[in-house]
Amino acid sequence: MKKYLFLALALIVVVSVFYLNQASAQTTPTLTLGTASGTAGSVVTVPITMAGNSTITGANFDVVYDPAKLTLGTTAIAKSAALTNAGFSLMSSKPSSGILRVVIINMETPTVIPNGVIANISFTINSSAVSGSTPVTFTAVAASDASANSVTLSPANGSVTITASQATYNMTNFTKLVADWGKPGDAVSNVNSDAIVDTRDLGIMMSYWSTT
Repeated sequence: MKKYLFLALALIVVVSVFYLNQASAQTTPTLTLGTASGTAGSVVTVPITMAGNSTITGANFDVVYDPAKLTLGTTAIAKSAALTNAGFSLMSSKPSSGILRVVIINMETPTVIPNGVIANISFTINSSAVSGSTPVTFTAVAASDASANSVTLSPANGSVTITASQATYNMTNFTKLVADWGKPGDAVSNVNSDAIVDTRDLGIMMSYWSTT
C-alpha cells in the first residue's frame, strides 16, 4: 500500500512540475522587432510586436541600429492604433547615434499593454548602404506590472535587408541594342551580360523601361 501511495505522490509531483513549466513557458511575454527590406534611399517600417502579455503595464527599451546604413525618419516611432486606443503614451529620445530610447506607459490607469503590433519604427536606408542585412536589436529591456513589480519581458531582435536597385533602361540602351544586334555588344546593349545581343536583352529592357 505504501509503495502505491509513494508512486501516486511521485506521479502528482511530476505532473505538477510539468504543468508549471508549461504555464511558465506560455506566460512569458515577448517583445519582437520585425523585419523589413528595401533599396538604398527607400523608407522602410520595422514593427514592434508584443505577444503573450497579461500583466505588463509599462515597458522601456533601447533599439540599436547601424547609423551608417539606417537613418531614423522625421517621426522616428509611431504608436499603433491598438496602443493608442488602450490609452498609452509612447515617448522616445535619441541619447546617441544609433540608439532610439522608448518608454511606453499609461499615465491614467495601469492598463495591460495589448498584444499585437504596438509601434512602428521608420527608417530611411542610406543612399550609400550596400546590399545585405543589417541588425535592429533591443537592449536595456525592462517591464513592470500594475504594482510596479518587475516582469520578465523576452526580447527578439529584427533586421533590415538592403536589396540592390533594379537597373532601368531608356532610348540610349535601345539604340545601342539595335546597332549591336547579333553581336557581343557592351554593357549598354548587352544588359544580361551573355555572349550576344538578342531578344533576351530586348525583353529585359522592355520590362524595366524608364522615360527618364
